[in-house]
Amino acid sequence: MTASDQYNKAFDTEKPTRVATADGRSRPLVVLQVLPALIEGDVGRSCIDVAFALAQAGGTPLVASSGGALVRELDRAGLAHFFLPLDRQDPWDVWRNGRRLTEIAREMGVDILHARGLGPAWSGRQAARAAGCRFVTTLHTADRIERKRRDRNMTTLLRNERAIAVSDYLRNYFLTEFSIPPEHIITVPRSIDTTLFAPERVTQARLVKLAAQWRLPEDRVIILCPAPLEQRFGQIDLIEAIARIQRNDLCCLILGQEPALQRDFQRKLEKRIEELDLTNTVHLVDQCPDLPAAYMLATVVVSPSREPEAFCRVCAEALAMERPVIVSAHGAAAEVAEPGPTVWLTPPADPTRLAEALEQALSLNPAHRAALAEPARRRVSERFHRNILCSGTLRVYLDLMAESPPNEQRASKLNFFKIS
Repeated sequence: MTASDQYNKAFDTEKPTRVATADGRSRPLVVLQVLPALIEGDVGRSCIDVAFALAQAGGTPLVASSGGALVRELDRAGLAHFFLPLDRQDPWDVWRNGRRLTEIAREMGVDILHARGLGPAWSGRQAARAAGCRFVTTLHTADRIERKRRDRNMTTLLRNERAIAVSDYLRNYFLTEFSIPPEHIITVPRSIDTTLFAPERVTQARLVKLAAQWRLPEDRVIILCPAPLEQRFGQIDLIEAIARIQRNDLCCLILGQEPALQRDFQRKLEKRIEELDLTNTVHLVDQCPDLPAAYMLATVVVSPSREPEAFCRVCAEALAMERPVIVSAHGAAAEVAEPGPTVWLTPPADPTRLAEALEQALSLNPAHRAALAEPARRRVSERFHRNILCSGTLRVYLDLMAESPPNEQRASKLNFFKIS
């Protein structure tokens, strides 16, 4: 059992998320989650899931962000959202956001301020100290930036009372790079929506509609690579690997819009596709209205990232959809996928080994492939169910509240919180 296993069990919903008051009574635990934007993705979806779980357990969830499509989910549930420009990291904006978060924390009686992201962590730490509430951060990435700036930024993320890492890989990275007590960082893995990414829920009509939209030929086997068009995600290595495979029935879909700063990389991909005479085989697709259906259309899913990922979401989603997966063997990949009959872990930036894995995956009989994929799907669905994310996060909150405040000043401020 690892140091974080206690947080990856089912949460006792009978245990109310309440805190004691100075007069011996209790009130709901109030948690303010702070993030850059409430948009679809790992950070936004995790925030929404935790907010709903806290409300279901009897607590009071609050969210602050610059807005986004997921705000309407909070609105429909009657949960509070505060609009702040938390997507900005300019020092003036960080300071102003900290002032506003301090006002919100004092007015709403916040017990825990939970920051997701670097900008929110700067503002959140300022607000937590001023308002006297506990401070938690979630570590979503281990971006490689210059040492001096990285040390300054990471110190902000880690200078709190508890840090949540989204994988053991990320937790070990921070423990190795920075002098932090092991009990200070807890692993609570990200989740995938197992009701959305479920093969039985994808109808034939959805498959036909997406195939028609993409004009997919019926006589091709589909290789799917869903990731933003950035060099670190290794799409160029996939193109080189396909050029090594002697088959004329392949159709590779590289699915992902290019960020504004990566247009040169998209042109580089397009040029290499032309040089290798793969224009009829490899296609860049920037729109996907139905990702579960895209996985179901695929014969094999590839995630050839060149840099370690904190959590290999593509791998988890593909396995949940019972698709064979080829993923680079670094980062958190081994936590998500164990090598097996439908999983290949290959060295990053190695087109030759990637081509070998592709040939093996494409040689599987469809019926045999489906039978072999079921155990992997079951493991991923159990390990990365949203209940695990929510249970672990709520347990972090309650354990933190059970500890003594770090100083008497903070303890005294807690007594003045508004009780709702």
